[in-house]
Amino acid sequence: MVCIALVSFLLGCIPLTIYLLYFKGPFSTQNSDWGDFGSFIGGSSGALLSTLSLLVLIYTLFVTIQNSKDMLKNQKENHNEQINIQEKIHRNERDLTRFSLNNQLLATFIGILNKKLTSKKYALYSQLSGSMQLVLAKDAIPFLISSLDARLASKTHTGKDAIHAVMDDLKLDFFEEMIPLLSIIGIIRNEPNYNFRVNFIAIFHASTERLPIFWLIHYASVRSAIMSEALDNEPDLNLMPREILAVFKKNDVDAN
Repeated sequence: MVCIALVSFLLGCIPLTIYLLYFKGPFSTQNSDWGDFGSFIGGSSGALLSTLSLLVLIYTLFVTIQNSKDMLKNQKENHNEQINIQEKIHRNERDLTRFSLNNQLLATFIGILNKKLTSKKYALYSQLSGSMQLVLAKDAIPFLISSLDARLASKTHTGKDAIHAVMDDLKLDFFEEMIPLLSIIGIIRNEPNYNFRVNFIAIFHASTERLPIFWLIHYASVRSAIMSEALDNEPDLNLMPREILAVFKKNDVDAN
């Protein structure tokens, strides 16, 4: 405002300065001279001030338009930010809902699997009798470990090959148990969130017995492409129990 007032004053002085430079002399005592002077000053100053007013108006419009553009830009950015926040909230809600549902399904299938493994009667092939014999789980697991020990001691197989050879020798069968296991693996594999997958794997290990699961997973890995691929992508699915590691260490054989 001060600048505008100063510019207006200077513009008003321009006609007066020009008049005094071209019309030198004493002040006139004629009314007509003063009238001509007033017409000159009024016409010249009015034109200059009108031009100034137009320029001020144009500048004001420019500033208003620029401010409006900035305001619209800020509003758009705020709107987009709000949309992104809402989308993130919705994604989190969907992820948590999916996690909760899958967690319930996981617990259900783990319960089914544990029940089958606990009540399972292992049909194992006996080379002495040449026939299949039913063995309870509490006796079958130690027998599998001792068979693995004997196989490693013979030096005919190493690593996973020794485990698979034992299963083949004893005609080990986990067909019924594979159904809930593959359902569990499907839930874990299809979870897109890495942290949720890690959580599901931890739940799986914490809720199952390592030794029966170890043999079951190896059985499934050679009979199901899904299981084999899952182990390639998530090797932590099959943690080797310390009893099995001890057998490999005893025979000085690499467990892998």
